[in-house]
Amino acid sequence: MKVLLAPSEKKTKGGSEEFFSSFFEIQKEAIEKFDTFLQTNTDTKNFCKDKTPILKRKAKKAILRQDPNVILMGEVRDPESAQFAVEAANTGHLVFTTLHANSSVDAFERLVELEVEPAKIATSALAIFAQRLVKKVCHHCYIERDITSEEMEMLRRLEIFSEEEIPKTVIDANPDGCPICGNTGFVGRTLVDEVIAINQKIRELITNRVPAFEIRKEVSRIGYKTMVENGIEKMIKGEIKPYQLESMF
Repeated sequence: MKVLLAPSEKKTKGGSEEFFSSFFEIQKEAIEKFDTFLQTNTDTKNFCKDKTPILKRKAKKAILRQDPNVILMGEVRDPESAQFAVEAANTGHLVFTTLHANSSVDAFERLVELEVEPAKIATSALAIFAQRLVKKVCHHCYIERDITSEEMEMLRRLEIFSEEEIPKTVIDANPDGCPICGNTGFVGRTLVDEVIAINQKIRELITNRVPAFEIRKEVSRIGYKTMVENGIEKMIKGEIKPYQLESMF
């Protein structure tokens, strides 16, 4: 297997760093199991002497001529990088990359904004994974309290709970904290995520450019959990505070 890294012109932080660090953990095992595993890095200096973005025509050709099985891109941030990712995916390469969007469903519209044709998105996309890192409530000093009217109204807006199912009490961070959490009430972070594997029905919806909420309905119908639903599960378990859900819808 040949893996080729095609980073963005600038080093990105956040999602890209997490993405690459996760891949390199997997890579360690792959190198031990497969003698044919080969990683190649692109050299930006050779392709970008005039400081133009790396994914210019010469760089694209050089990357694809190496015939990699897998291409890792730091981030899709402009029409040029979006077109390259889709073209590479549609010519037999497995492409992993990151993209800024509000949710996995909104990623399709984001690619359209980056001038990628919906039909090409539908044929190239295999899965979309969205994530948000939120502070985790310290379980050594947390407090349990009655839910407030504002929090109840927020949960009603989500239209996930019936009136009877809305919890009466919630776990909250202790404002005074403890020595373990450094008196902050939080310890570390936890992941709130959602993933969509693209099936034929979703491909049809993408091609026809239906609104994101229609695609979200189809995603829910076939059983995928949204980021909000995953966040609610963590709220019920006491891992996150109710107000942290507000940033997810």
